Amino acid sequence: MSGEHKGGYDWMAGLGMMIAAPVVLLAGAVVVVVLSAPIIMVLSVIAFATVILFAGTVLTRETPSTDTTEREEAMCESADLFVALESENIAMVESLIDAPKTPVSATITKVVGPCPLGLMPGNNWTIDPDGKLSRPMCRPGATALSALFRMANGDVMDRPVCCECEIAGREVTFTVREPV
Repeated sequence: MSGEHKGGYDWMAGLGMMIAAPVVLLAGAVVVVVLSAPIIMVLSVIAFATVILFAGTVLTRETPSTDTTEREEAMCESADLFVALESENIAMVESLIDAPKTPVSATITKVVGPCPLGLMPGNNWTIDPDGKLSRPMCRPGATALSALFRMANGDVMDRPVCCECEIAGREVTFTVREPV
């Protein structure tokens, strides 16, 4: 008899395959994940930046124009209500020359170019029948509102008027409404 074994160990090859195949698969998966991680990170950063850019655009976008805004623009183009000021500083006034028949609210509905006083859409003033303003207003704005009251004989509900600042290219649109 020889010392040579004749078979019986075929099961060892099968056992080796059962151990080696999952190890090779796991190692391959780890390699794929490690190599693709930078790509996944870059795609995640791009997606996050796109969402932030979209949200910023939505939050800072000017509101869509409505019929009221279109009427305001047409009036601003057709009526020259600005009286030139001689002084370099913007004069502030506390009352209007021409006043409404009833107390009204003048609200800024549009600003073209940055207002030097920092006025923005939503700022508002209450105007009494004697022309007294709830807080001081720049002279160009007061002149525009006075001209609107004069042209409409004091009845100006839901009418816009535009003042042109003494600094070229800047306009503020006021809309007169019933007080809130």
